[in-house]
Amino acid sequence: MAQRDYILRMFEEMSRVLAQVIYHRQIKDYQAAHDLIDEQLKQTFGVSLSFINSLSDETLLAMLTTMGTLNVDKCWLVAILLKASGEIYEDEQDENNSYYNYLRACNLLLETLYEQHQTKSIEPIAEIEDLLGKLEDYELPLRTRQLLFWYFEHTGRYGKAQEMLFDILEAEEGNEIENIEEVEEMLERGEAFYARLLGKSDAELKTIGFSRAEINEGLAQLHKLHV
Repeated sequence: MAQRDYILRMFEEMSRVLAQVIYHRQIKDYQAAHDLIDEQLKQTFGVSLSFINSLSDETLLAMLTTMGTLNVDKCWLVAILLKASGEIYEDEQDENNSYYNYLRACNLLLETLYEQHQTKSIEPIAEIEDLLGKLEDYELPLRTRQLLFWYFEHTGRYGKAQEMLFDILEAEEGNEIENIEEVEEMLERGEAFYARLLGKSDAELKTIGFSRAEINEGLAQLHKLHV
């Protein structure tokens, strides 16, 4: 109960800070907006935004993991602050920093969802959808695309999941041999994806806009890449 109360207080404080950030963005006091986010990170997590941005994604996730379990509440809070930071940089027309903060926020949100719902269907998340719109013109890292392949399938957007699967495989096809394990893993995920689709009834496939012929065509394309 005490832990839950602490998390609720953190979210309440976060809402207050984000309202202030929006106000400072509106009056174009961008430094004050940045300072609010930085101070909130220091108070809540004991680290600055610059420190978080100096970490690799793997190290950041490890920092937000306790006893082998990702702390999804803290992960979500950091992601929302990173997204807010990206919006300030976008207002300042600082494309490089806005992209970097948006990408890290998106990755954290996707990792959090994956941790909680690996095999479950979920509803699209507004924050992620917003971030995807902001990142649509960029080439995304492999891990981000892998998470999006999972996200699109589990939010019922099978066509987008299929597009992401082949986007990953065709991009990795010409890479050096050191990436062969990642390619093999995605081929296995692709096989499992089509197996799940083939397990659906004809009525279900019609609802999601797939036919068995299209699934078999996708499988054949997958097998060509495997060869």
